[in-house]
Amino acid sequence: MKRCTSFLLSLLILGAVAGCTQAGPDAKAPDAPAPEAAPVSQNQFAETGAQTALAPIMLDPFTVDSLHIGDLAKGHFNLYVKGGEPATVRAWVGDEGATDTVVTKAEFEVDHHCAHIEVPDPLSADARLWVEIETPEGGRLKGSTALK
Repeated sequence: MKRCTSFLLSLLILGAVAGCTQAGPDAKAPDAPAPEAAPVSQNQFAETGAQTALAPIMLDPFTVDSLHIGDLAKGHFNLYVKGGEPATVRAWVGDEGATDTVVTKAEFEVDHHCAHIEVPDPLSADARLWVEIETPEGGRLKGSTALK
């Protein structure tokens, strides 16, 4: 009986010691599934805020439909270029010569070019949205539309 008690006591101690081990901070449960990357969808590019459509800019053979998103001071414009594939699209708010403003290269996103423009403060009453399209052949076409 003494042998049996010693044996059981040894098993209990061994079980207690084995149960006290802790995993480190980098340890991962063996059954944990690997994280999956989120699928890319057009919902990732959804934009919120008031949307103001501006008059089209005609730059033969291109037509640029522009949409201002949110507060004008934030300078978020979507530019929908029709009539071909431009090499580069640039935009700014101000006068034709881009005086005291920064010309921004628009980035292509899903189905439009997106420009985050530094809008001058204060904004002059005659300021316009200017768009310059660089053609694949290297030509440059420039036009504008009123902001309001």
